[in-house]
Amino acid sequence: MSFPAERLQKWVLQIKGDLTEDGPIARLELYHTVDGEGGERLRVWHAAECGDADADELAQEVWDAAESDAHTHSPGMHQRYVVHAYRDKEDEPDNVCSFNLTSALKNNLLGDSDSPTTRGERGQQMRHTEALHRMLMQLTEVTAGRMSRDLEATRKRADNAETQVRQLYEMQQNLLDRSHERQLEMAKETQNARRMDKFLGLMMSMTPLILSKVLAGGMPISAAMPASAARDTSVKKLLGSLSEQELMGALEKLTPQNQLAFMELYQSFREDAAKEEHQKPEALRHGSQEKEQEASN
Repeated sequence: MSFPAERLQKWVLQIKGDLTEDGPIARLELYHTVDGEGGERLRVWHAAECGDADADELAQEVWDAAESDAHTHSPGMHQRYVVHAYRDKEDEPDNVCSFNLTSALKNNLLGDSDSPTTRGERGQQMRHTEALHRMLMQLTEVTAGRMSRDLEATRKRADNAETQVRQLYEMQQNLLDRSHERQLEMAKETQNARRMDKFLGLMMSMTPLILSKVLAGGMPISAAMPASAARDTSVKKLLGSLSEQELMGALEKLTPQNQLAFMELYQSFREDAAKEEHQKPEALRHGSQEKEQEASN
């Protein structure tokens, strides 16, 4: 048996000296309490026992009774005990004291176990180390698996993002190429329109000169000759009056096919003019050459 708790000793000493008008403490009752189930009364000490016994002896008796009950319960479990102090013919306790006890572990049938040896301690440490290593390996495998899945998901998202960026870049390049092609076509059309406007402007600027040469005799074209003959004559005079610079400027504004047709027409005119000049008398021939030189100057 062990010594009682200091709290219980002080409480027993207090109630033995507690005298009131109702008289001294008549009895003490010891209860083993269970949470949610009330309590079980273990022993009762009446006035004769309380008065004859010393405070320390009475506290030791209460403690021994509680300790004996604690050994009947599961080893190593905490047990709660309560002591009620009653005065004469009272149903409610005048004072209460509670304390806890822990039942001691029971030894085996062969007595106390031997003290641990160095070999046993080393074996136990090795088993603990193996268990810890196994737990760490399992935790590492779980963590590595989770990280691998997260990395794979991240890689897939990155691949999808790169694919989308590449597709958007290709679409942007296609749109830029189409826009550039449209701009080139518009530039070509604008340039062709400008060339045609310049050519038409050149022809319109030459119209007064052609009319002045045609109407030099003071006779309208329609009265002098038929319309087709007048047109041929006007074309011949126009081609004959063109200088080399004007001829090259007109050719630059024409397409390759129109350039070929224009050169054939101009070559035909030059041949006809050469034939007419060859058929004229020598005096008229020199006069026409002097007029051409004056006109060119």
